Amino acid sequence: MILRYDGTTKIAEVAGGGVIQQPMTVDVYAREIAAGYGLNGHLYRVGKLVLYRISGVVNAAPTSGQLKETIPYGYRPNGTAYDMVLSEQGTGGNISIQSIQPDGKMTLTSIAGATAGSIYSGNSSWITNDEPVEGDKQ
Repeated sequence: MILRYDGTTKIAEVAGGGVIQQPMTVDVYAREIAAGYGLNGHLYRVGKLVLYRISGVVNAAPTSGQLKETIPYGYRPNGTAYDMVLSEQGTGGNISIQSIQPDGKMTLTSIAGATAGSIYSGNSSWITNDEPVEGDKQ
């Protein structure tokens, strides 16, 4: 048996030349959140896979510590997830690490501080066992 996916249908070719077609549907969920220091977080969920993108211009110099913002239910990681957030500032850049706990709490570790007005961006992904939030369905 050979399985392939043509974008809308799973096709199984079986011995003897027969073809079985099975419609495939994948639900996609999305939500935008505040990610601390004026940054925006964009969460996308496909099945159990969560993709997280953080970006924006910081409104204050980031410091290390727990953020008041959290990752909402439906998108929280099974274990601690990490996001390397890069800033582009002047001729150089700096890095911060954002850790995301299974309860949704986020902690920022500022490895090299940035000033207000720095442009930050980062991406991460993880697996969740949370149930999807139907209101976020696209």
